[in-house]
Amino acid sequence: MITPQIIQRFQQISYFYNHQQYAQVCSVFDSSLSSRLIPVEIWLMYAISLRRIGHLDLSKKNFILALQVYPKHAGLHNSFGNLLLEMNLPKEALEHFQQVSALEPANSDGFYNSARAYLQMNEYAHAFAVAKQANTLNPSDINIALVLADALVGCQRLAEAEQLFTRLLTSFPTNIKLLNNFG
Repeated sequence: MITPQIIQRFQQISYFYNHQQYAQVCSVFDSSLSSRLIPVEIWLMYAISLRRIGHLDLSKKNFILALQVYPKHAGLHNSFGNLLLEMNLPKEALEHFQQVSALEPANSDGFYNSARAYLQMNEYAHAFAVAKQANTLNPSDINIALVLADALVGCQRLAEAEQLFTRLLTSFPTNIKLLNNFG
């Protein structure tokens, strides 16, 4: 049963998370609660906070627990996949990003992050294909365009990559990330 004290604890977690006080989130989280009583948003905040303060293995463990309770939550799969990429586990990450795409096919995140995983595995043709899908869904996202350009470079399609970088530089002339990639 969720008591007023538990609700207060969840409110504290939200407050600390929104103020980027990740260590505080971790100190307030009550892991003794039944996992079914913990709302998915709180699981996400806790697992992401653990990741941000460097407790990657503990974060992974909590994502796994949360996904046992909420297996069809695209946000959990996406965040867990990002953790796995950070842990240099792109094949495992890819499974979660593909789950995001299956659960929310109109959301570019699953395709974009799948492309990032493929790039990490040096599978440039696959990276290009899914980055193109992400770009179709969200053509104004510069991060998707950069992944698409990276995939083009990996596929040795240098002229196309240069055209894309040039077009991006025209649209975003002060974007440091873009300038670093082009330079």
